[in-house]
Amino acid sequence: MYNVEAISTRSSVDRALRFGRRSRRFESVRVYHSSVYLSTTMKVYFACSIRGGRDNAKTYKHFADYISERATLLTEIFADEQLTSEGSKGKSADIHKKDLGWVKDADVMIAEVSTPSLGVGYEISKAEELNKPILALYDTRSEHKLSAMIDGSENVIVCRYSNLGLALANIDAFIAKYS
Repeated sequence: MYNVEAISTRSSVDRALRFGRRSRRFESVRVYHSSVYLSTTMKVYFACSIRGGRDNAKTYKHFADYISERATLLTEIFADEQLTSEGSKGKSADIHKKDLGWVKDADVMIAEVSTPSLGVGYEISKAEELNKPILALYDTRSEHKLSAMIDGSENVIVCRYSNLGLALANIDAFIAKYS
């Protein structure tokens, strides 16, 4: 486990993410300056549980709003608190095509993985196939265990967080790294 502080330059962001990639997790990243090189042109696919359960809908909304202030969020509909576990309206084939189109268009993927979801796992797998950088956010207070398929992947940076501030700092570092 690595603790990284004072991310204010591109090189320190690079170091933080290299440490995170090596261990596939980093517990603490503190951002002391707002100059974290954020990009509004980067396209982010934010994945979260829909039909698997909407218990964390408020957290999804918070993450989506935060990401959209820093980059172009392709999947803001997923964070809609009105969206239920019934999912989006429409044919499954149309939803599949639309969502995979967003995965292909995205520069990076950020996935909240605290609630198990077949769809999110599938989307992460597709993003891996397309060599997209992937950040998986896992709330350590979750009643669910993190999937070994996510945790064990060398292509997924796993951020274990116990408060939103920690997750948001990791989002900033991830976006800065790939901007």
